[in-house]
Amino acid sequence: MRRTVKLQLAFVSIVVGLVALLMGVRMAMTTHEKLSNIQNLQRIVSLSTSISLLVHESQKERGTSAGYLGSSGKKFADKLPSQRQLTDQERARYRQALQTIDLSRFPASLGEQIQTIDTMLSNLESIRKRVDTFAISAAEQVDFYTLLNKHLLDIVTSSSMLSNNPETIKQLNAYANFLKAKERTGIERAVLSNTFAADAFAPNMFVKLITLVSEQASYLDAFLGTASPASIAFYQKTMQSPVVGEVEKMRSSAITKANEGHFGVDATVWFNTITDKINLLKSVDDHLSAEIEQTLNALEASTYRHVWIEGSVLVLTALIIIVLLYATFKDVLQAITVSGKKLESIASNLDLTESLTLKNDNEISDTMKQVQTLILNFKASISKALETSDQSVEASHSLNSVSADLSCNIEKQNRFMHTVQSDMQRLKAKELEMKHTSFQTCQDLQQTQEILNTFVMNMRSVVDRTRQSAQEQHALSSQVESLSQQATQIKEVLSIIDDIADQTNLLALNAAIEAARAGEHGRGFAVVADEVRKLAERTQASLLDISTTTNVIVQTINLVSNETEKISQSFFRLSQDTNQLIGDSERTSATLSRTIEISEQQSNEHTLVAQTAETFMQQIDDMTSLSEHNNALGERVKEISGQLLTKAQNANIELRRFRIR
Repeated sequence: MRRTVKLQLAFVSIVVGLVALLMGVRMAMTTHEKLSNIQNLQRIVSLSTSISLLVHESQKERGTSAGYLGSSGKKFADKLPSQRQLTDQERARYRQALQTIDLSRFPASLGEQIQTIDTMLSNLESIRKRVDTFAISAAEQVDFYTLLNKHLLDIVTSSSMLSNNPETIKQLNAYANFLKAKERTGIERAVLSNTFAADAFAPNMFVKLITLVSEQASYLDAFLGTASPASIAFYQKTMQSPVVGEVEKMRSSAITKANEGHFGVDATVWFNTITDKINLLKSVDDHLSAEIEQTLNALEASTYRHVWIEGSVLVLTALIIIVLLYATFKDVLQAITVSGKKLESIASNLDLTESLTLKNDNEISDTMKQVQTLILNFKASISKALETSDQSVEASHSLNSVSADLSCNIEKQNRFMHTVQSDMQRLKAKELEMKHTSFQTCQDLQQTQEILNTFVMNMRSVVDRTRQSAQEQHALSSQVESLSQQATQIKEVLSIIDDIADQTNLLALNAAIEAARAGEHGRGFAVVADEVRKLAERTQASLLDISTTTNVIVQTINLVSNETEKISQSFFRLSQDTNQLIGDSERTSATLSRTIEISEQQSNEHTLVAQTAETFMQQIDDMTSLSEHNNALGERVKEISGQLLTKAQNANIELRRFRIR
């Protein structure tokens, strides 16, 4: 779908209308919500007024019942029936006010509170019967009425949460706090009515009285902190009544004589006096209720006034927007139509001399002026383009000639590059062969060096073992020499033993002579002497054998010692010769290392040459590819130059179609 200006302007008009409509609907909904909230508050305040009246009569019935129970029926018997009738009247009025409220428009908690109150009101007759028959204590009946009044006052307290107006919220909070203070005053009436009737405090009643007095002060402080100046002034003026002072005196008497009793206060007088005070509080209650209703009425009137003002402004604004849109759309569409016809004429006739000036003075006329300027610039550009086109035709002829020469030169360059490429291929192959030979030589030298190093290591091992053997032979020679010395020492010992054997033999001979002299008595001794002589002879014979053997051993040891020394000298000479051979081998290995290093350097140089040749060949390949690509580009340039010549001639023809003079 084509998005024309007319369509877009119509769309803008629809959007503006919808926005205005939505604003009107939103304003209407907001106003309806405000008015609905105000009306709900008015109904709740009306209900709060009926609740206040019901609580007021409930308080009086609570006090009358407490006095009746405290006096055991002697007092308040005449007042109780009439008070119950007043309470029933306010209960009926409360239910009538409740019928005017749609609970579905309020929080569910309000319905629950009302249901609880209905349950307690249905139990009211049962409580009254128990009071009549003295089947209930004063404290229990006071608690019942107190709880009932609490639930009733909770509705008044919760009404402040339904408002979104700060002034109304403050007034409702002040009203709720005042009603709670008034409720504590009613409980005080019941407690002291029972106390004065009995002329003594029942259990826990004194504590309850003190609590009630404290709570009254707290709620009144809260009331004074949130109430309006007019309400505070009315309250203070009302509380200047002498009745308030009398109530304070009776309360002080009860507190002062709490322990002993005998207050000297008649329960009926107390009831009537504090009832007068509560009636004064009721007048303040009525004033606060009237003030809240007046505030809500003023708020409702203000809301209606704002509705009319905002509605009028909205309608007036919408009319102004409609008029402005109509005038704007008319000028815009007229300017678009005229400018469209002029541009269409220029497009069909290619006449750049036509004027585009419009009568209207707006953005479209400014745009047409810019278009006129653009056309003037376009005329100048076309004039220059014609000159350039003629020059392009001449340049295209020259480009054709240059392209032909370029193609010929590129072909010659390609043939030269192919020749260089073939020579470099042969050089690369030769260099690779030299690199392989150098690498093989380097490997052989490395293998020879490894064998020589292994030989040197083995020779060093032989030298070590030879030195060790020489040292062992030298040690063996030392041991053999030591053994020879020990054999010599053995010979010396044997010589000594031989001398001892000779002396033993001589002693045995002497002993035999002495035994022969002794005759029969020396026969045993002669036997011993003979055995000793034989032993000495065997010892000498053994010593001769040992001496002979020892001489042989000594000769053998000397021979072994000489041979061992010769072997040790041979080992030392072998070690020296081997060390010389190792030195020669190490010098040879060092020479091989230098040779291998030179061979590796030559191999690396051959590798570098091969890499350089490879790089050079790659560059030649790149140059060849580039040359071939240039050849193709030359052919393409030649082709394009021909096409450019044709297009330049065609452009020249097309440019001459425009009228610029």
